[in-house]
Amino acid sequence: ARVTLVLLYDGYTFAESAFEQDGVRSSPDLLMQQERRLEGWVVRQAPLLQLLTASPPEILQSVKRRCFGDLLWGHDEMRADRELRHPQAVGRRSVDVFRGALEVRHGAELRSLAGDFWQSGSPAGDDGPVRLLFVQRAPRHKRSFEGVDKLAAGTLDPLVAQGDIVWQVVDDLEQRSILQQAAMFSSAEVVVGAVGAALAWLLLMRPGGQVLEWLPRDVPPSLYRCSELWNEDTLGMFGGLGRLSGVDHVCLRSEPGAAASGDVERRWQGAMATVRDAYWRTTNLQVDAAKFDRWVREAVGRSRRARVHGMLSSAKK
Repeated sequence: ARVTLVLLYDGYTFAESAFEQDGVRSSPDLLMQQERRLEGWVVRQAPLLQLLTASPPEILQSVKRRCFGDLLWGHDEMRADRELRHPQAVGRRSVDVFRGALEVRHGAELRSLAGDFWQSGSPAGDDGPVRLLFVQRAPRHKRSFEGVDKLAAGTLDPLVAQGDIVWQVVDDLEQRSILQQAAMFSSAEVVVGAVGAALAWLLLMRPGGQVLEWLPRDVPPSLYRCSELWNEDTLGMFGGLGRLSGVDHVCLRSEPGAAASGDVERRWQGAMATVRDAYWRTTNLQVDAAKFDRWVREAVGRSRRARVHGMLSSAKK
């Protein structure tokens, strides 16, 4: 049997729209640009690609409106929110229907579980402190935050002292019931966690929620897109879920400094990816304390502004 392997290279900068105008042929300059980009991507990924196939690469000029029956995109993060046109595509309305059904069936239980978890009588959405959920992966699963006590002492505890937040850390998520997990995330206003399946629960957060997704240090951008800009990575797993659910999302690198303006891309340009690079998901997070402080405080401020906006919208209704 023949197996077709499709790798979506440089999917975040690929100019699909340039190839989709009816009756308009792509210019030679644009085609050459795409070919150079493809060649550069293949060179960087050659050690990995040679483990999979000896066949030469082929470029698909457009994937936006195609539907492949048995297709698995090369990167996990690319599978979550591609705009392939098929009847089963999930949209914002589907998310709202799911949330509504969950509230009708389990709303009272979710609120009770959330109250027990936060140990606070003040519900999210009032004038009280912002609820911040810190998701810590179990050590055996890797991608755990190192130095949580230092991060808490430098940022979270001072915010508590100022009355700005209440926060809880959960490090046993997989041992909790589904409803307990749903209650934690649906009642949180800010979620801080490493890239991982747990962040998919952001789908249940209230619109206006804030999610800080943290990436280990030195992950090549060709293996995981992490722009360090709010709501920029909408083709990623969690950026895509955030767009569908009305939750603000930002992917952040653990190292100091910002990845904006292409700095990270330039740093890795021409670098050869190795098999070792593929194991970045087994690396723990050493998050820069100053960077953590900056982004957590920004997320808390955004959450408060979202509260005000929500109250104004409700008043108009």
